[in-house]
Amino acid sequence: MTLLEEMLEEIKDLSVDEQIKQVCDTIADEEEVNTDHPDMLPVGPNIFLAIEVPSRLKSENSLAFVTLERETPGNYIIRTWESRLSASSLKVVTSEDVKFSDPKRIMKTYATKVKFMKGVKS
Repeated sequence: MTLLEEMLEEIKDLSVDEQIKQVCDTIADEEEVNTDHPDMLPVGPNIFLAIEVPSRLKSENSLAFVTLERETPGNYIIRTWESRLSASSLKVVTSEDVKFSDPKRIMKTYATKVKFMKGVKS
């Protein structure tokens, strides 16, 4: 059983949104040490997780984040945000619907996007 499966098994009685939120909070705590620009993290009531990834801009003065966001209860989107370090705001450059309602598949879809942006082979 994977770590994700173990986590979800412990909270299986919660709603999908609560399960996703708890898993994302755990991941966010673990990823904190890997975030070079915590002051730039996208935040909001429906942004459940934001992970810093290499920017597509290929400049030392740029950064990017991949977020998992709740669009409506039970519906999620994955967005890529980018900015130059000299700018004070981030811009959404990609947005894709997560076509699953199962917490495990939602998190795996997000992980696949993060791995892709980091250049990690699955």
